[in-house]
Amino acid sequence: TTHKKNMLVYSSNKESKQPVKIFDYRPDRKATNPQEFLKGFDGTIITDGYYGYNHIDGVTNAYCWAHARRKYVDALEENRTLATQAIHYIGKLYKIESEANEAGLTAEERKEKRIRESYPLILEFEKWLQDAYLRVLPKSRMGKAIEYMYTLLPRLSRYVNDGRIEIDDNRIENAISPFGVLSDSLLQVCRSRP
Repeated sequence: TTHKKNMLVYSSNKESKQPVKIFDYRPDRKATNPQEFLKGFDGTIITDGYYGYNHIDGVTNAYCWAHARRKYVDALEENRTLATQAIHYIGKLYKIESEANEAGLTAEERKEKRIRESYPLILEFEKWLQDAYLRVLPKSRMGKAIEYMYTLLPRLSRYVNDGRIEIDDNRIENAISPFGVLSDSLLQVCRSRP
């Protein structure tokens, strides 16, 4: 008998004055696990789209662009043209984040840059998703990737309006990689109130 390990990882945002990472091992993947842990928390979390993080009182869910991007990487063999175009759009969003990091922008400056540059790009990408979906089979990898991203786009886009929220949860994945445990559910937290 094999036992599936479920590690929930909670971390403060990178700008936190008191950084913290909490590794919470759970024997199962029940939605009640993050709901119990986050009871009383008021803020934003960045997650991989796992349903267990939805509908938690006081919690705003912002989804991870890296997880959404992987769907297009998986679709490259099936539809190289459209998958590459989607990856290119996402790459532009990451370039904006990289520029903000290199410039050492404050959270407020990062938010302004995102509203000015990322938000119009996300709107353009949304239109592309609508048009591309009409050219693929819904059950294909590409069709599923487009539907996944289009459905989650409002939550994926939440990072734009708060410069403290990261575009993805890669920092958390990197934090657990030395342990040799890949978490099924990863998340970062960003308090709404200081």
